[in-house]
Amino acid sequence: QIRGGISPLSSRCYDSRRQRTGAILIKRILEESPIATCNKIHPGDELKMINNVSVAGKSVEEVREMLGRLSQDCTLTVSSFGAYPEDRESYTAPKSRYFRAFFNYDPKKDTVNPCQDASFSFELGDILEVLNTDDESWWQAKKYGTVHVGLI
Repeated sequence: QIRGGISPLSSRCYDSRRQRTGAILIKRILEESPIATCNKIHPGDELKMINNVSVAGKSVEEVREMLGRLSQDCTLTVSSFGAYPEDRESYTAPKSRYFRAFFNYDPKKDTVNPCQDASFSFELGDILEVLNTDDESWWQAKKYGTVHVGLI
């Protein structure tokens, strides 16, 4: 059970491999989100049900809509490491790193951003706390002193 619900922002972070397996796989989890803090769901897990409602046969967009409508605690049923059979015991939380922005960034103007709603803007001089660099193209970060985590 996920306490605090799943925000529409978190719902943008699911990926489908439907062409090969028909499964809805979790692609990334935003650090410090309710899903991340429960530490029971990981990238590569296959999403099976949301609040006991099967996602079988649903499109990624339908699943995103289901997650976006959640406003209270919810239960997600997953099959662990459906695509990435790494040993769960070897998982360690990433360490934070800090960077100063050398330019302004607006995700709404970035045409190659895979998840604009899960990103945030920053300005020249902002200090960014980078929490996760697993994806070499899109890091998870937040502005120093804030709680909102997004992709940069």
